[in-house]
Amino acid sequence: MVKIERGAEKPITEVAEDHWNLISPYIKAQERYHDYSLVMRVVRKRDFYQNNGNAARTAFYNELLDADCALLKEIILVRPETTPALIARMNALYARHGLAHGSADPGSLGHEILHEVFDYENWRRSVKSKRLLTMLGIDVCPYCNMLPVWVHWDEERQLAIVSYDHFYDKATYPYLCLSFYNLIPACSPCNENFKQQRTFTPVTHFHPYLDHYDDGNTFDHDYANDLTPYTITLDHTDERSPVFNFDLGIVNRINLPNERRYAKLIHRASQRYPDSVKEEMIELWGLADLHEVEQKICQEEEIPFKQSEILNRTCGKMQRDFALKGRIFSRENPLL
Repeated sequence: MVKIERGAEKPITEVAEDHWNLISPYIKAQERYHDYSLVMRVVRKRDFYQNNGNAARTAFYNELLDADCALLKEIILVRPETTPALIARMNALYARHGLAHGSADPGSLGHEILHEVFDYENWRRSVKSKRLLTMLGIDVCPYCNMLPVWVHWDEERQLAIVSYDHFYDKATYPYLCLSFYNLIPACSPCNENFKQQRTFTPVTHFHPYLDHYDDGNTFDHDYANDLTPYTITLDHTDERSPVFNFDLGIVNRINLPNERRYAKLIHRASQRYPDSVKEEMIELWGLADLHEVEQKICQEEEIPFKQSEILNRTCGKMQRDFALKGRIFSRENPLL
């Protein structure tokens, strides 16, 4: 629910480059790509059609490989804000060579790209998929911020299978199936139950690599005591919010018992730290001022203080909004 701007150890642009190098490793000593690389799979498919007289598909794969694989690399590294322009270019490329879109037909180019050339399912079940998640350092679903990213351990194969959602669905855009910014680590409900193959675009939905959902949406609650029923609501200022929240079932899910309990927990924490107690904490904790006290309270209560801390904290966005509502800390705190 906050923009993903860094990996576990590197800026996100460097993680993207590492992803390209993992799927298309280059052997410098031999000045060639490894035989199992994405590049070489494209080369082999191009050569197959060239030898069998299929001029259209030969030309298509040649365009991916031209200028030292410029278009192929652009597909893998394309940024969310330039993806619509790339899609338009790919549409023109398909049309120029008289090729059909989509991947439903087993004989189609899209099916071939998804299942043979880019070979997404094999990648998802490989160590490269798990390494990408490790490089990203993302533990909690960036769509809902409620559940962990789903990782299935395949005991027989000794492999971890990670749940990646495709912001642009891979059935419609098979060539984006391995695109770094199109691979969103997600929880199982978001990926398999809610989003599925719904049409998402940056114009209609929040993109985890492009947008701060936190900036345009605020969780609120009317909890007063254990005797009175209460609900959690979601206010928004961004016009994309109603569709995004509906498609991912956000409002219903935040009112499930496990999520709803945060209203009670944060409310009680706010009662423990009125302004008078905060003043006393300056000396008790040996801190400089109230700003440091507020930060320390969040640390003690395990509440995200900075916006960036939301990403890997279960229901971190909700907790932070409730803490602001309860005046545990202020948006004007300069330490933010």
